Amino acid sequence: SRKYVVPFLLTLLVLTLNKTIGMSSILSYAVTIFHKAGFTGSLGNAGDCALKTVNLALTTVAVLLVDRKGRTWLLKLGTAGLTAGLAAMGCVFLAIERFGVAATPATGAAVLVSALFMQAFYALGPGVCVWLVLSELLPTRIRANGMAIALFANQFTAWGLASSFFPMMNAWGYGPVFLAFAASGALYYLTVLFIPETKGRSL
Repeated sequence: SRKYVVPFLLTLLVLTLNKTIGMSSILSYAVTIFHKAGFTGSLGNAGDCALKTVNLALTTVAVLLVDRKGRTWLLKLGTAGLTAGLAAMGCVFLAIERFGVAATPATGAAVLVSALFMQAFYALGPGVCVWLVLSELLPTRIRANGMAIALFANQFTAWGLASSFFPMMNAWGYGPVFLAFAASGALYYLTVLFIPETKGRSL
């Protein structure tokens, strides 16, 4: 039915973009990323623990806010913030890889702060809200099939990025890849603008 095309396409696009921002790969390979940025030894592991702690804390905050502030408000805030964080990470790595800046604990700290900023906004918005708003966006008649197809696209994209993460880094460098993730984040933000608020709406 024509009336289902727009909500289905929005669901498909959002769940695909939720992976093309590279969040799964960043969380999986955080220690390697921090070492590449200039952290040595246990500092990379400490950065990884900090990332996971921020994820837990801001997810809790998002759960408390989602029915007060609304799904799309948090999604807009979250996608804007994570895009800024990814862009900052990309710029630091670009300075290291293309402009001769030495990778030191200072550059490692800059990447860590950017990553924590990105993770905080991801947890605050897409980390929680995307699963809720999309299930509410699709009418009950097509929800099962629509979410199944969109989740397949989501997981297929996650598999593709996870398997190609290091080959992409070796081919293009960390800076360009993180900037590409940031570009996906910007597209994610623009897509969220078209999602109607579902807070308080009946299924």
